[in-house]
Amino acid sequence: MSVLLLVRHGQASFGKRDYDQLSEIGLRQAAALGRALRARGVAPERIVTGAMKRHQQTARTMRAAAGWRMEIEEDPGWDEYDHDAILRAYRPAYRHRSVLMADMARTLHPRRAFQSVFTAAVERWTSGEFADYEESFQGFRARVAEASERCLDRDGMTIAVTSGGPVASIATGLLGDHADVWTRLQEVCMNSSVTKVVAGQGDSPTLVSFNDHSHLESQPELMTYR
Repeated sequence: MSVLLLVRHGQASFGKRDYDQLSEIGLRQAAALGRALRARGVAPERIVTGAMKRHQQTARTMRAAAGWRMEIEEDPGWDEYDHDAILRAYRPAYRHRSVLMADMARTLHPRRAFQSVFTAAVERWTSGEFADYEESFQGFRARVAEASERCLDRDGMTIAVTSGGPVASIATGLLGDHADVWTRLQEVCMNSSVTKVVAGQGDSPTLVSFNDHSHLESQPELMTYR
C-alpha cells in the first residue's frame, strides 16, 4: 500500500521582491499542519519537496513541528509551473516586473486586477493553442504525473510538499482529466492544505480527499489562497 499526502506550501511572499519565501503567515500555517499531523498519529516514511524555497521551508517547518527526524528529499518534478513565463507570453511587457506592478497599482483593487490578468494568462496556456512556452501545459501535467508515480512506486507514506498547480494536476487526473477542472481546483487549493492519494498493490491510484485544511479552522486568519 502506498499513500501520498500532497501538501501545498504555506503562504509565500506575494508582492515582495522574492515571492519564493514563506511569509510569517506561511510559517505559522506549516507549523500548524505539523502539529495537526502529529496529533493524528501520521508517521510518514519520507518527505519529498520540489526545488523551490517555499516548498523546502514548508517541509522543514512542518517536520520540526511534528517532531519527525527523516531527511527531506528533493524532486524538481514537484515544482510549480513558471508563473512569470506564462504572464510574459500573455503580455510581453510583463517581462519587466515593474510594468506589471505599475499596471496593478493603477487599479482600485490591485490583487483583484492581478488575479484577472493571471487567470487570462493561464487560460491561454492551458488552451494548447500557442507554442511560445518553454513548458507546455501538457508537459507540466506529464512532469507532475511522473513525480507522483515515483512516490507511489514506494511502499508506505510519502508527504510531497509542492504547489497548488501540481496538487490540482494530480487531483484532476484522478477525476476526469479536463483542463477546466484543473483551473477550478487550483483556485480553491488553500495554503498548507493536504490532499490524499492511495494506491494498493497493482491498483490504480484513488483520490481519497482534496484540500483538507482542518488544521487552520481554529485560526481563520491563517486561511489563505495566496
